[in-house]
Amino acid sequence: MVARQSRRRRHWGGCGDAGDPARRRGRPKTRLDARQLYEDQEFDFIGDYGATGFLEEYTCRIQGEPTSVIVTVSRNAAGKAQHLVVNHRPRSSVLLFARVMGKKYAGTPMATYFIADEP
Repeated sequence: MVARQSRRRRHWGGCGDAGDPARRRGRPKTRLDARQLYEDQEFDFIGDYGATGFLEEYTCRIQGEPTSVIVTVSRNAAGKAQHLVVNHRPRSSVLLFARVMGKKYAGTPMATYFIADEP
C-alpha cells in the first residue's frame, strides 16, 4: 500500500544550489527542464517529510525506457527550495537521461555535468 499525502504537483526545476550564494557566486541561477523528457509520468507519492522536506516518487518513461524517479527537496527558512536531489533508476535510465541532457545542453557550461556525445 502506497501512502499519498497530496496530489499537488510541484515543479522544483533543478536549481539545486539556488539557496547557497557561496556555491553560485559568479554563476547565473540554473534551471534544468528535465521534466519534458518524462513520458507517462505516474506519481506514487507526493508529500512533505519532516519540518523542511518534500518528496516526489514517480515512474515514467524516458524515450520509451521505464524509469523510477525520487526527488528530494530541502526547503530554507522562507519555504523555498534550497537543495534538490533527483535519483533515476535503473542504471540504464540514468545513463540514457545523462546522454539526452548532454545533447540538450551541448555547448553550454551545464554540458559538463552530463554525458557528451562520443567523437
